[in-house]
Amino acid sequence: MKNMLIKDGIHYLSGVDDISVNYGWEDEYTDGIALCIDDKTYIAYNDPDDGYRSYGWIEESNREVFNTFPPQKVKITYHSWEGTDESGWSESGHYYEITNPDDNSTILIVGTDTSDSYYPVALFQWHPENLPINKK
Repeated sequence: MKNMLIKDGIHYLSGVDDISVNYGWEDEYTDGIALCIDDKTYIAYNDPDDGYRSYGWIEESNREVFNTFPPQKVKITYHSWEGTDESGWSESGHYYEITNPDDNSTILIVGTDTSDSYYPVALFQWHPENLPINKK
């Protein structure tokens, strides 16, 4: 995941689509979502490296987002850490967290975490019920 592709702070989310993303060879696809944040499109997806590893990615895209709604004020925070667990195994993580600024409830998390496993694990949590428009 590119570090700080989206800067921390207040942004406006105005669309989310379920999509299929080509991530490798011509015929390799994985599920993901397209997001419209501040009138830019980003795609977030789980990039399966092999049977044991998976990485969560987010990148800019020129895809059109079809499932749109009035712009919703959200807070975006990038989290990143590196260290070792009690057994001495290295662990790290990096992910974006999108929250509702009114009550800090999580709307979306996407990224990668290795803190509970030797292998990287994609983080992908989508909670549309926490969008400000769905809380009213």
